[in-house]
Amino acid sequence: PVAGVDLSAEMLRVARAAEEQEPLGIDYHQHDVGTMPKLGDFDGVLGAHLLHYARDAEHLRGMCRSIAGNLVAGGRFITFQLNPTLSRRRDYYLKYGAELGLSEDRPLSDGDPFSFRVNVPGFRSPEVTVYYWSAATLDEALRGAGFDQIRWMMPELSPAASAGPDLEQWDDYLDIPLCVIIDCVKAAA
Repeated sequence: PVAGVDLSAEMLRVARAAEEQEPLGIDYHQHDVGTMPKLGDFDGVLGAHLLHYARDAEHLRGMCRSIAGNLVAGGRFITFQLNPTLSRRRDYYLKYGAELGLSEDRPLSDGDPFSFRVNVPGFRSPEVTVYYWSAATLDEALRGAGFDQIRWMMPELSPAASAGPDLEQWDDYLDIPLCVIIDCVKAAA
């Protein structure tokens, strides 16, 4: 089985409409992942832009526990997460379509909120609030939920992008990426 989870009723409405147009057999559920019940025994969970919505450390730990609770032993959790060492320069990611509301002169601490929005030609999304989490805190929350083999992966250019005409356009992003991938495995029982 395949399940989709979101807190937003509007996002679920859009997903269900897409499912009606092109059925893929996905069941959609409205939950806060921090308090999500067991939906099944899944081999894998993908959390795209998820953990940086944890409002506080307990919410972060709850998200990790809920995800682990829905995985079989040996199941994988892969998440696309804000980079704990992201640039705090306000315009740094603008050429990549992201606008961050960060103070350049104040260090970030676990749980600090800041604004994020997509900003591309012809579209500027509403501002949303995300929360900063250090690599140590993320690792601790994941390990505490029963994950091991935690691997942090930095973005790389695809072969097609590597053969592109303007390789320098990616230099800043690859130097200090906005997001990273965390790949972890639920420990055997």
